[in-house]
Amino acid sequence: MTTININENLKDFNHRTYNTYQELMEDLAEYHGYKILWQVNEKDLSSEVKEALEEYKNNPPEKLFDI
Repeated sequence: MTTININENLKDFNHRTYNTYQELMEDLAEYHGYKILWQVNEKDLSSEVKEALEEYKNNPPEKLFDI
């Protein structure tokens, strides 16, 4: 289990326990008004996003970046 403490910039974000990283990311995305790719139906992706994903798949970076 990992504990994450966020002390700033999340006004009115509900405190709760998350069982998975996915649950946390979904709540944070909703809080900020975003959707995470695993939540989006493929038919709802814009052509630009599809092209970017295809480019990434065909030419992955040599190393992963910590974002």
